[in-house]
Amino acid sequence: MKAIVKKIYEKIAEQGYVTYDFFLPGLIIDALESGNGEHLAGWAQELIDKNIRTVNMLGCHDGIPLLDLKGILAEDRIQKLIDIIVSRGGYVKDLHGQKNIYYQVNATYFSALGEDERKMLLARALQIFMPGKPQIWYLDLFAGKNDYEAVKMAGPGGHKEINRTNLTTAQACSGLSKPIVKAATGVAAIPEFLPGVLGRKPDQK
Repeated sequence: MKAIVKKIYEKIAEQGYVTYDFFLPGLIIDALESGNGEHLAGWAQELIDKNIRTVNMLGCHDGIPLLDLKGILAEDRIQKLIDIIVSRGGYVKDLHGQKNIYYQVNATYFSALGEDERKMLLARALQIFMPGKPQIWYLDLFAGKNDYEAVKMAGPGGHKEINRTNLTTAQACSGLSKPIVKAATGVAAIPEFLPGVLGRKPDQK
């Protein structure tokens, strides 16, 4: 069932619980690729108006959830997002083995954005300034690229390994010196050092 239609997140919020914002990753990609942030802005406003508390993310240990966008974006617009990410090396994850019923597209967020550093930095800034508590997947932090070798080694059904690259200490240290990583970590630090900028108290990250 479509979460947006059933408004499950609203019911969770009404009980005082925090919910994961599974809409944000796809909405940011949609905004950056289409040049239109209307749906993203509308979702942000809904979170504020209805006092919905969330933990948000860009990439995660699974894929980029696009099924969740049904009800927010038109079907053809969602399909266009899928086509874009797949054209950049992503894999489609079908829902519980059902063919042609998409659930996730497996890719690193950086690769989903065409490995465009400007888009990645803007995506991180949008995440940080959105309502909710930001969560950052370690590979996103290092602007990780699709790991096709890991997918190959995992065999059939190993799509998720594309975004689960194991980094050595040396790779992590080297990655921290990349300009995109320095810039993104600086943006990510804003809630800690300037909570008032986001209209949050220090204990309301």
